[in-house]
Amino acid sequence: MLFERIWNFVAGLFKGAVIEDDYLDYEEEDFKQNSARQEFYRVLGVHSGATASEVKKAYRNLAKQYHPDRNRSDKNAEQKFKEINEAYEALTKS
Repeated sequence: MLFERIWNFVAGLFKGAVIEDDYLDYEEEDFKQNSARQEFYRVLGVHSGATASEVKKAYRNLAKQYHPDRNRSDKNAEQKFKEINEAYEALTKS
């Protein structure tokens, strides 16, 4: 009987460890998503608590500034424009 109680106790410890590992994987994935989201805010030049209208205003200003039609010879502006669009789409979808 004592052996069974010890066995159940040890088995319970290992079972908890498996659940904890799954939880840690979830936290890591959540951290990656939050980091990506923070990067989108940085691209648009707004703080993470910005309202939808602040995000939209920043997007429009940057889109005008880096639009390929305004910067025909600048390939960096084209890449920046794509980043701005990606960030705005990601932030407005969620």
